[in-house]
Amino acid sequence: MYEIRKMFQNAWVRENMIPAKEYHPYPKPEEREFWENLAPELRQHLLEKGQEYLAFEWKGIPATYFLEYQRSGNRACYEDLSYPKRMALGALVMAECVENENRFLDDIINGIWSICEESTWAISAHLGNCSSGMADVLPDSLNDAVLDLFSLETAQLIAFVYYLLKNKLDTISPQITKRIQGELKRRVFDPYLTGTEFWWMGFMGGQVNNWAPWCTSNILWTFTLACENDVYRVAAVNKAVETLDIFVNSYGEDGACVEGPGYWFNAAGSLMDALEVISDATGNQIPLKSEKIKQMGRFICNARIHDKYYMNFADSPLRIVPDPSRIFRYGKTMQDSMMMAEGAALKRLWDEPVRYASWYCMGRVFSGILCYDEMKQYTEKPLCQQDIWWADAQIMIARETANSDKGYALIAKGGHNGESHNHNDIGSFMLYDDGQPIVIDIGVERYTKKTFSLQRYEIWTMRSGYHNVPQIGGAEQLPGEEYGAQQVIYKAEQGNSRLTMELRDTYGAETGICSWNRTLCLDRGAVCVQICDRYELEQKQEIAFHFMTLKKPKISGTEVKIGTSILQISGAQATVSAEKIDVTDGHLQKSWGDTLYRVTVLIIGQKGEVCFEIKR
Repeated sequence: MYEIRKMFQNAWVRENMIPAKEYHPYPKPEEREFWENLAPELRQHLLEKGQEYLAFEWKGIPATYFLEYQRSGNRACYEDLSYPKRMALGALVMAECVENENRFLDDIINGIWSICEESTWAISAHLGNCSSGMADVLPDSLNDAVLDLFSLETAQLIAFVYYLLKNKLDTISPQITKRIQGELKRRVFDPYLTGTEFWWMGFMGGQVNNWAPWCTSNILWTFTLACENDVYRVAAVNKAVETLDIFVNSYGEDGACVEGPGYWFNAAGSLMDALEVISDATGNQIPLKSEKIKQMGRFICNARIHDKYYMNFADSPLRIVPDPSRIFRYGKTMQDSMMMAEGAALKRLWDEPVRYASWYCMGRVFSGILCYDEMKQYTEKPLCQQDIWWADAQIMIARETANSDKGYALIAKGGHNGESHNHNDIGSFMLYDDGQPIVIDIGVERYTKKTFSLQRYEIWTMRSGYHNVPQIGGAEQLPGEEYGAQQVIYKAEQGNSRLTMELRDTYGAETGICSWNRTLCLDRGAVCVQICDRYELEQKQEIAFHFMTLKKPKISGTEVKIGTSILQISGAQATVSAEKIDVTDGHLQKSWGDTLYRVTVLIIGQKGEVCFEIKR
């Protein structure tokens, strides 16, 4: 129950915490041997990225950008102004560390000042996460702190600037670092330690998600690097450990991230960030050993289907831009060669010295720098298991061939519709052939106010009608933990791998389902995928089976050609149609382009069995 507290007891943390004046986890710019010995291409990359932001325009954020979120649900206008400022500051700081000639300092000072002048460091969509619990259109910067994901990422960035450049900044004006200390105390140090409880900490009960480790890792970087009060630093670590244990306890023993692979980096990945900060700050005396935490790490390796494609249930996209160094470092810390091989392979695949999206999270930038040479030299190849089963999350992956993306790969899920970032998709599946998507999960559009509101399931991408599950009498699956798969049975043999579940309880009682048994199977002998639904309803109804595709389907009677595969229907008289879906959201377009298709198979029935076979 207390994986992390077992390692870091309260008294032990107090006795072993390295004092602020002695804590030195990262090289500072005056330590020239480290910076001069970076790989030439890495030095060049860091310098070039910083040079892009010379003379950057540090724009203020208008009040109307907060109002826009309330008025139209648009959060992009705020984020598209806020995020680049953090990116710029992070890149400028790293370039100054590499060069050490003060060329970037004026821009860095302007960046610090601009960010410190902001009324809040939280994004417009998260103002409801203030300590009073009261949401407002505009931030109450004088009376309330908002410890959300992005206010704490900003705090971490500012803390790194303080740690790395304090000496340089003080030679220009001590007011700069004094301002940093004042803002961190007001916005983070005091609110976190006053006993104020924010939902993501887990102390109030209820569901925790990626916010818990993501926020906590940034809290820890901020306190350990920039807080000069050692009593505060110890208190912050001990409070953080409680939240991290609550988060780990929210996972099944299988380590699956039900929020999807896209959230792994801010879930298990941030957990490892946090654990490493605690370990560093207490002298690296305790090896981080936990089978469950190791399995949480391995999830991201097993979730990759081919090349840059990942299984993408929930709000996860088809393609995620991974941070290879965090996977590699996780594996190294947990002594897991599988993760180290995956991280090294991804680094070769993406071929970028530092992941661009990490620039405002300096801890992650340093992660990539510190293991850069080791990752380049690591040649062990990652393995693809033929069968993977996450029993607690009820997710399966079955490959036609082990350690290869050749042939079919079937991904299917059970679970329940109360999972974090849920899409009402119990019994849904994805299918790849030779590493290319055939039957797909759409993913999610760019977040708006509606995404995390009571209107979430009005969004088409969240509805089961746009997932590969049946629609019964016009009814779709319902949200909530009570709507879940029952009688789930998974079986993997040499010849085939199958997942069977009862879907009756994923729909409302008014649907009149007596039983709905779905079996999803990869048959390696026949080289096909079978989806069989055996059902019984209280009365005869129209039933629609949906299949989302990227390739334009070609329909001939009850046969549907999708790419190089053929979908055949048996067991019922069916009408088959397909509709084109125009993709207008920029976030979805990155995965799918401008067009998707939905195949609909209509039958009328009360009791029977319908089977779908997909083969080449």
